[in-house]
Amino acid sequence: MLGFSTDEGDRAHAGSVRAYSAITGDLVWQFNSLPRPGEMGSETWADGALERAGGANNWTGMALDAERELVFVPTGSATPDFYGASRPGDNLFANCLLALDARTGELRWYFQAVRHDLWDRDLPSPPTLVEMERSGVVIDAVAVTTKSGHLFVFDRDTGESLYDIAEVSAPPSDLPGEQASPTQPMSSVAFTRQSFETTRRSREATDFVENLIRDLDQRPWATPSVAGTLFYPAYDGGAEWGARPSTRMATDSS
Repeated sequence: MLGFSTDEGDRAHAGSVRAYSAITGDLVWQFNSLPRPGEMGSETWADGALERAGGANNWTGMALDAERELVFVPTGSATPDFYGASRPGDNLFANCLLALDARTGELRWYFQAVRHDLWDRDLPSPPTLVEMERSGVVIDAVAVTTKSGHLFVFDRDTGESLYDIAEVSAPPSDLPGEQASPTQPMSSVAFTRQSFETTRRSREATDFVENLIRDLDQRPWATPSVAGTLFYPAYDGGAEWGARPSTRMATDSS
């Protein structure tokens, strides 16, 4: 089972996850993480958008639960990364954690961490298989981190979140033709700072930075703008790496 990396501009390939026979090399199944017109998920794209869309690919690696025959697949953002006027809609299955049947490629469940991504905030690390205790019951779970510095944890069988997820309002875009999602899902577990803090090394350094960012939009989920936007955490991460399942701890480089 494998994904692939692709360009992140207008010429990106459409994402898919494929399984090949280790004996013959034949293709066993293919799941189109960027759905083709008429497939499940295509209804979250405007008419004609899928024909020119790309991305939603798996580039970070996967996690296999051999006992359940489930493979957990994080996906990247739809392209182009920072301007989505050509792809109105939530853009499934970009920015998702997918639970696929490892034998057939059938989708068991999914969770979309960012709708209509405008920040290149794809899921940046392989999922980690963990065990969590709830009310004295041990639950087999799958954990995944985000570039915004949040942790999502789900029941492997049902996709039910084991931490609260809030629907938060997101500001509109001021770019021509852009239709940003009005809400975004936000995990209650954040392991990085969620607001920018100006350096206090010296008065001169503080003044320099504050003057530099004074006119930038610093709101959470602020969209790219011709006037300038401050992304924090940046699109290179809140978190980039997972941890060993044997520790029963999520350890992230944040």
